[in-house]
Amino acid sequence: MALFVLGLLTYLPYHVVKHDSRMEHKRLTVEVDNMKAGNEVLRRENERLRMRIEAIRSDPRLLERRARERLLMAHPEEKILVFPKEEEAPLAKAAAPADPASGQEPAPSADPAPGPVGAP
Repeated sequence: MALFVLGLLTYLPYHVVKHDSRMEHKRLTVEVDNMKAGNEVLRRENERLRMRIEAIRSDPRLLERRARERLLMAHPEEKILVFPKEEEAPLAKAAAPADPASGQEPAPSADPAPGPVGAP
């Protein structure tokens, strides 16, 4: 009995002084839960990508469509028209009609207007 009391008297003060162990446990538990949630998000993303890869491998139409869109591939009898994006077409802004309310004319473009190929 005396040994039990002695053990209790030494353990309780140590545990009280070391009270931050509960807070550390709680912090680590929250961290583990956050990591588990992050792992689940990554697991779903991996599964989505795995299904997408399988679809591209098994469906030749999807593979052809991707090649046409991303690599600008075409059949020999087809022609590809590529239009510039908005930020790649500075002439589109310069050639915009004047705002009638401001009374300003549009700035002339530095390049001549494109004409038919081979025209002088």
